[in-house]
Amino acid sequence: MFLDDKLAINWFAPATKELFDLVTSDIGRPIAHFARKFSDENLLSDAEIVLRKLTTVEVEVPSDAGRWYLRRMLPYRTRDNHIAGVVITFSDITERRAAAQELDNARQYAETIIRTVRQPLLVVDAELRVQSANPAFYELFRVLPKDTEGSLLYEL
Repeated sequence: MFLDDKLAINWFAPATKELFDLVTSDIGRPIAHFARKFSDENLLSDAEIVLRKLTTVEVEVPSDAGRWYLRRMLPYRTRDNHIAGVVITFSDITERRAAAQELDNARQYAETIIRTVRQPLLVVDAELRVQSANPAFYELFRVLPKDTEGSLLYEL
């Protein structure tokens, strides 16, 4: 979607209709006039920031249909390098976000198991650097997490 420097719609792709109720005759109307099919309270303020600071703004937003999108805004530059407005893209990241959540759940599950093991336990990476230890390890060896995590095994 392209917005001009007053945040009016200049052009939109047909796929944008999944997130906005738009028709061709809406070109020229302010984006603020349209109901969104996603939660994004910072849409307009982020567009203004992009115009003012000429930076890119990215944020993950949930749709009303239960999908997640990466909303990316960047300045729209003409061929002569004039800032003519804002480009907004929406990329569906639902599957990536679900995979990240599953990975986080697995990590939390593993950490729970490590904390409940009664024997001292260290988790190390391929270089034998301590990633974490359980409470039994800290208690037996009388060391603190800040002095253990990140250290090489043979330095302990």
